[in-house]
Amino acid sequence: MKNRKEINYEEMIRTLAKDPRVRRMAAFPQHGGVSTLEHAESVTRMSFRINAALHLNANPKTLLYGGMLHDYYLYDWHHHAGYLHGLTHPEAALERAEKDFDLPEGAKQVIRTHMWPLTLFHMPMSREAGIVCLADKVSAVWETLRKRGRS
Repeated sequence: MKNRKEINYEEMIRTLAKDPRVRRMAAFPQHGGVSTLEHAESVTRMSFRINAALHLNANPKTLLYGGMLHDYYLYDWHHHAGYLHGLTHPEAALERAEKDFDLPEGAKQVIRTHMWPLTLFHMPMSREAGIVCLADKVSAVWETLRKRGRS
């Protein structure tokens, strides 16, 4: 049986995912057959699970906005940026997210640092940023391996 926090986290994710601005991420592919929106939801769910499992007491609102908007760049990176995408998209996502949302301060750091260690000088410096960074890597590997398994 799910505890109350898990239900609330799912509700938080669903609510933000219904926002028309966030829904635009569904139009862009991420890894394999997964959209950027699906990837963001997966990263956010995993972030909440990591936080709960390790009793890290991270800020839920920061995890929510950081996880859901970490890839809020709104373009098909396969055609737009190619291999440089990993280095450039955190700033693009942050810039767009700051224009469209009133972000919690901690979420800005999460978005900017989620590609560490690739973005060497933008290291996660908060527990929320570390959690989302880890969840992003695990989700990306899972999504990529699932794609290869279907080939």
